[in-house]
Amino acid sequence: MVDNTSKTRAIFEINKGTNKLARIGVNDTIAHEDRRVPFQNMIYIADGPSDVPSFSILNQYGGRTFAVYKPRRKDEFKQVASLQELGRVQGIGEANYTEGSLTSMWILNAVEDIAKRIVDGRESLLNAKVGRSPGHIVNTKLEKLATVDVVAKAVIEDAQSITTESNAPSRKPQANEPRSGGRRIGS
Repeated sequence: MVDNTSKTRAIFEINKGTNKLARIGVNDTIAHEDRRVPFQNMIYIADGPSDVPSFSILNQYGGRTFAVYKPRRKDEFKQVASLQELGRVQGIGEANYTEGSLTSMWILNAVEDIAKRIVDGRESLLNAKVGRSPGHIVNTKLEKLATVDVVAKAVIEDAQSITTESNAPSRKPQANEPRSGGRRIGS
């Protein structure tokens, strides 16, 4: 049997990555955001009082906790039900992991929630760190889909305005006006 100290140690080993990287010790200091498997990405499923310290750690740091009992064992059911009543676990169910069972659905739902949070967090982080390139300058007359007639009319109007401006007496362009004699698009 594995005691509660060994169980919590195993959780920290997974959390910090000592089970994968021998150079990292379980007692080494690592910022929570730099840990290999954050507690909030863990699901702890167990069956009794020796798991309470592990349940507590995961509950404290946003992980998922679920207590199981053997089918038709009223004494085990009462034990895990009391863990749930005391807020030690988030859910309980029979130790039946077949598709469609309450336990299976709870676990799949927890995995989906965790996966969605991870993906949303990564997308948010990526969006915050990506430098956006400049957008295209858009002629407001042509922003929407238009027929050939509408596009032709806009081009003719642009050409006429350029011709009119080039025949006008010469003057110094304003700060927000293009110097080429054309008109400013999108303003």
